[in-house]
Amino acid sequence: MYQDLKKTFSWSSMKRDIAEYVTACLTCQKAKVENQKPRGLGDPVMEVR
Repeated sequence: MYQDLKKTFSWSSMKRDIAEYVTACLTCQKAKVENQKPRGLGDPVMEVR
């Protein structure tokens, strides 16, 4: 998020403010890679004859 916003905006405590926002954001926490379950191998493929 910081990398995207710094292209357009800038203020002295920007990095800290964004970090605090992301920490408090439930959607952001759910989207974090370490909070997601691995996808696994998926469904087995059945051969049709």
